[in-house]
Amino acid sequence: RAEAREAATISQMEAQEASRDVAETTGRLKSAEVNLEQASQQASGAAQELRNAQEAANIAREKCSRSRAGVEKRCNELQEKARLQLKGWQALKLQECWLESLQARVEGGIASEAQSRAALRAEAQRLIAELHKLDEQLDVEPSVDA
Repeated sequence: RAEAREAATISQMEAQEASRDVAETTGRLKSAEVNLEQASQQASGAAQELRNAQEAANIAREKCSRSRAGVEKRCNELQEKARLQLKGWQALKLQECWLESLQARVEGGIASEAQSRAALRAEAQRLIAELHKLDEQLDVEPSVDA
């Protein structure tokens, strides 16, 4: 009987120790479950933040893409407008050169005409003077028939 009591006492002590181990393990399990739940919530929150950030990045990318398309369109329009203005300027420059050449020819013609008129005037004056001399000669000579 003493052995049985001793065995019962040992069994009781082992049962108490096992009970403490179970309680301790149960406490660690509950703590691990709490930690797991917190980590799960953090992961879920991080996943939501990631989705939000991705959505914001997509919106920003789309906005940037639209802006870039608008800027490219405006640049193309400005380049075309500049090309047209350059062509117009070249046409004006060509016309200006043509007008300058024409003006030089007209000025040359006017100068030539002025010289010709002066020469004609001089010739006319010379002829008038010669006619006056001839007229004077005719007035001075007596007539043979008279």
